[in-house]
Amino acid sequence: MFPPMANPNLDITATEFEYLVREWILKQSGELTSLEVIHNVKLEAYDSTYQIDVLAKFQAFGGAEFTVLIECKKHRHPVERELVQVLHDKIRSLGAH
Repeated sequence: MFPPMANPNLDITATEFEYLVREWILKQSGELTSLEVIHNVKLEAYDSTYQIDVLAKFQAFGGAEFTVLIECKKHRHPVERELVQVLHDKIRSLGAH
């Protein structure tokens, strides 16, 4: 399965794109343990509550825990720098990867 972002002309809604990304992440899991992939989750941080399109939690490398935030942007143009900066701030606030 090709990554969903490989075809920017998919004729699907933004929510359908988020589900497609979730399924692609699940299929790429390989040797990960305790993989959990959730669509449209709200997470509490010290400074706010954040909505995340897809959240992946797993263990790898002998038990190290990872939390990966995935923000799906189905745009026909490059993602603006400001959106990347917002994601970076979410990652820092939530202690994610």
